[in-house]
Amino acid sequence: MENNIEKLLEKWNLLIEESNTIKENIRKELENNVRKQNTTSSVKWVGLFILGLLFGISFLTYAYTTNEHNEKENNKKIEQFNENKTFDIANKIVEPLNNQTISENKTKNITFKNTYLKSSYSLLTQEEVNNHFTGYTTVIYPIRVKLERFLQDVEGQITEQGKIRLVSSGGMYIYRNGERISETKNNEEYSFLQEEVNTNKYTFIAKNIYNPIEILTAKRFPKYLTDEKKQKENNANKFRGILEFVYNETTKSVDIINELDIEQYIRGIGESASWTAFEKMKMQSILARSYAYFYMYSGFKKFKDADYILTDSPANSQKYMGAGVTNGDNWQKAAKETIGEILVDKNGDLFIAPYSTCSYKQADGKVRRKTLSEAGWSEEKITIDGVVKLKFGKDVLQPVDDTFGECKEKQSGGHGVGLSGNGAEHMASKLGKKALEIIQYYYQGVSIKNIF
Repeated sequence: MENNIEKLLEKWNLLIEESNTIKENIRKELENNVRKQNTTSSVKWVGLFILGLLFGISFLTYAYTTNEHNEKENNKKIEQFNENKTFDIANKIVEPLNNQTISENKTKNITFKNTYLKSSYSLLTQEEVNNHFTGYTTVIYPIRVKLERFLQDVEGQITEQGKIRLVSSGGMYIYRNGERISETKNNEEYSFLQEEVNTNKYTFIAKNIYNPIEILTAKRFPKYLTDEKKQKENNANKFRGILEFVYNETTKSVDIINELDIEQYIRGIGESASWTAFEKMKMQSILARSYAYFYMYSGFKKFKDADYILTDSPANSQKYMGAGVTNGDNWQKAAKETIGEILVDKNGDLFIAPYSTCSYKQADGKVRRKTLSEAGWSEEKITIDGVVKLKFGKDVLQPVDDTFGECKEKQSGGHGVGLSGNGAEHMASKLGKKALEIIQYYYQGVSIKNIF
């Protein structure tokens, strides 16, 4: 601001000097022509002087006012931005998840609601945990996901010349067998031999949740992409939070486990196509969170004796793509608008909410969803502290009509229990139904609970 004022004052002084020169010329002209009474020439010079002076004053006033206005507007925008936003690895805007401002979050310690598995976040100090989740929720629900589908997609190739290379734009902490051995700065790469994993467990923790860890030696992009720039842009090899590399004695190969908060996990789910109706996307984000939360805290275990809760494969869990998910901005918006929302049955208990693509005509001639027995399933029960828990909830799954969800040509109906994908899409896009209305049609007596 001071530099602008100095420049304007300099221009003002130049105009004053020019006006003085004009006045001196007028004085000489009057003296030389006093006898001739050439008033016409005098009037001409005086007029030019007045016009020049008025123009100079108008220009300076406009420039000063415009500059002051622009600076105020820019300061206002900067203040608004700093109150609500922070940056991620690609300089995209990431908003605080629970409407807290970053300044509010900095005053509180991050706490964890632990699952039945030990969290690798316990390797960090409290200060490092707080920095990792800056601008985030203050209660973290950590989920551990085995990257099974990821390794299939890259055909097990995660090395170059026998080395695994990783990087994070925000830096990483590196551990071997639970002991910190190094850390990296922003965008500094770290590499290690894959054979070292045969006898050592390597853990990499990003210094900030918004700066994912990229496995540089893994190539996971559509095969039809031949342009190197496009390959890099579409390489789904980035994961938020923590990456662990551990040797699997059964398969004689390396397992990769990604640990992160449940909300970032939901943002990485790839079950929904980019063209899906938005209310259906919201519904799917609630179902995905409910599914994960159920296996994290219900007492039921998807993979017994494993050091992870789910995998990234839709074949046995949910399709999780990490920070490289490519199903569009609407999915990120849907995940944000449903933050913390999970389903509970009429007793307030967690349950599994199954869903499949579509419905066939059943023996009674109706296009409807199946009962558990029709699908060949049975209710599973566990007892915790003397209380019996049901896997599929209390009276939740009923054979509701699914005329609009009838399977189309070449579609596989799947198990046919619970929610119908075709039916949900029709209700959202054609009937204008909201996410909760769709959920409560297919799952009887359920309600939404917010874990925050």
